[in-house]
Amino acid sequence: MLYVDKFSPVPFYRQIKNQVRDAVDTGIWVAGRKLPSERELLTTLGVSRITVRQAFSELVAEGYLTSSPGRGFFVAARSPAQELHALVSHTEAMREGGVEPSSRVLTCEVQAASPAVARGLGVSPGAEVVYLHRVRLADSVPLTIQQVWLPHAVVPGLAEVDFTTASLFELLRERYQVQPARAETVISARPADPDEAGELELGEPAIALTVDQLTFDEDDRVVEFSRSVHNPLRLPVRISQSVATRSGAAGLLARASVERR
Repeated sequence: MLYVDKFSPVPFYRQIKNQVRDAVDTGIWVAGRKLPSERELLTTLGVSRITVRQAFSELVAEGYLTSSPGRGFFVAARSPAQELHALVSHTEAMREGGVEPSSRVLTCEVQAASPAVARGLGVSPGAEVVYLHRVRLADSVPLTIQQVWLPHAVVPGLAEVDFTTASLFELLRERYQVQPARAETVISARPADPDEAGELELGEPAIALTVDQLTFDEDDRVVEFSRSVHNPLRLPVRISQSVATRSGAAGLLARASVERR
């Protein structure tokens, strides 16, 4: 049960927030649990409505809680820290983490390559490419906004696929016999624009993790160019490193967290 120490120098809202976070992080409160109502908390804790709302609104922004108008606040389904790998699909990674993957498709069409896309894919400007724009979800919670371009000549008919549940990498391997072999990835962070912040349910400050990636097949041909924007609080990143010796010299081997398909 939540409580407030009236003699503590820690602000009341932060005491409430810290207790909820600890309960979720330790698994005491599981996804879907309904929190006490504002009225209950005002009575039991002896704090103001503003205090409760500040604690809960920050927890929503950080991905710990979700709110439902007229129903209250619930513990959010949060993704575990992901050991991301460039050549592992979003679908596979989410299922391994015990959550159900899906997508909300915004656009899937054949279009003419812009100069920037043409440079990325190594095709001529104006060449036909398949453009896939979708929001990636885990247990219906938005994690990532992803834009993907692929040479249409390599993946004819791809634009007709329903990507609500389909895995792009699985289709590449099984339908088109394209084997992704390596990837070049740039990861950074920036302020999200209003549309991105709304789609990903980012709180203030709305900072997003960005991932730009080129994927190559076994013939070292670029088969995919992608740009993604992540909610970093809902898709934590984990990077594993090890030291290996090669020909008597120590080298650093790292499996870096990168984009999921």
